[in-house]
Amino acid sequence: MEMHQVVLLAIAFAAGGLTLRRLVRRHGWQGGWNFSGLVAGAALIGVLTYYAAYTVMIIVLAVLFVIA
Repeated sequence: MEMHQVVLLAIAFAAGGLTLRRLVRRHGWQGGWNFSGLVAGAALIGVLTYYAAYTVMIIVLAVLFVIA
């Protein structure tokens, strides 16, 4: 695994973890289906953050190649 992928995964895990923490503090540790929904939502935020960070990285690299 390359270094930029590790950084993107770290950003995604942090975003998902912070989202899960915020949602659990807001809604509490209620029944199983509610908690699984919170986990699924946090995982979705993590995946979307990964793709967004990857897209930003590609755009920045493209701009740097155009400038150079």
